[in-house]
Amino acid sequence: MEVKMTKKAVLSILIAAGLVTMSEAKAQSAENSNNNTQKKEVKMIEKIKNGNKLIENGVVAGYKQIEKGVVSGYKSVEDGVVSGYQKVEDKCVETLFKKADETTEEAKIRLKKLSNEKQ
Repeated sequence: MEVKMTKKAVLSILIAAGLVTMSEAKAQSAENSNNNTQKKEVKMIEKIKNGNKLIENGVVAGYKQIEKGVVSGYKSVEDGVVSGYQKVEDKCVETLFKKADETTEEAKIRLKKLSNEKQ
């Protein structure tokens, strides 16, 4: 038959037997209490760390979404500006520099050659 005893009961028996003084028993009890408090504090710190990690992951995900939106918006503006410039360039070449028997692309190539020759 197994007998289970609490720490307090064991300390009481040791005190009664004269093997431990009352001050030693109190010190042991206080040390056990401190260990329990430290364990609770460690658990609480772990919960806080886990919570902070969840918050960090959420913030990073939010920033990535913002980044995607900004890059996408910039790319759309860039594409629009380049396209608009090319249309204006084509119209200018067509109106001002194109000869009667050539296409706009042929006129651009001719103008580029002239520009390179002057440099």
